[in-house]
Amino acid sequence: PMLLLTKPLSQSEKRMREIVSTQTRLLKSGVHKYWAQPFWQQALNLMGASDHMIELTGVAMKEEEYTSVIPDPLLLASYRLRKLELMCYFRCHSQALKYAELLESTASSIETMCPLVVTKHCWVGITYLTEARCGKARYYKRKAKRALKRLARLVDAGCIDAKPYYLILKANFAAFEKEDVAPIRMEFDGAIEAAIKSGFQGIAAFAYEQAYHSLRDNHEDERCVQMYWNTAVEYYTSWGAFGKIDQMKQLQRHRADPIAANSQLPSVVEVDVTD
Repeated sequence: PMLLLTKPLSQSEKRMREIVSTQTRLLKSGVHKYWAQPFWQQALNLMGASDHMIELTGVAMKEEEYTSVIPDPLLLASYRLRKLELMCYFRCHSQALKYAELLESTASSIETMCPLVVTKHCWVGITYLTEARCGKARYYKRKAKRALKRLARLVDAGCIDAKPYYLILKANFAAFEKEDVAPIRMEFDGAIEAAIKSGFQGIAAFAYEQAYHSLRDNHEDERCVQMYWNTAVEYYTSWGAFGKIDQMKQLQRHRADPIAANSQLPSVVEVDVTD
């Protein structure tokens, strides 16, 4: 799972494509095919090589078909986690809650797999905090706090991959609870530093973008926070997430144009991913 974060998406997409091709050729199916397909399609969506931002349907898989034949609960949980992660990257928070609650309510062996459980707690926590801003603040804040504590325990246990995720969720808590922008900025700067040290390009980009929105929502001057937005674009570009960049640019234009701001969210542009 961390391959998607430490390598350019084009390399991840190629590797996942090779796994699926080999499994299909040799076994006609195989568990590794079902495991790799959502990761492959997730990479394609982030790259912009899909007709939709958050639907896992495209070259790698057809979502409806995949969910009808998925062989075991672990693979189903991994698929749901890919959906939730895409929704967080593309800021489709209203649809993310369904998958956060499914991951929380359905028992699976995902809890024994460190990379998956780390990302699960982070995305679930961010989704619940977003819901807390919209309503039922105490209820969803309590659920997000539970995810933060679980990440803290993983960090204390020596899971080095958990630290950037823990710090990002912790920074989001600071943005939720504090009015002064200084501590919010400090928390996000710490999360960004941890993500960069871990080599997680995607998470570093996400942290910069989260910092921009959180500081802007807390009334920090636009000119002061623009650096976070610009650096997020740089990191998403380095990662190869051109679909995400396209969305960011269109959203920026929407903010500058009050009429366009009332239109639908932009679709992901298509890019060529052939060798």
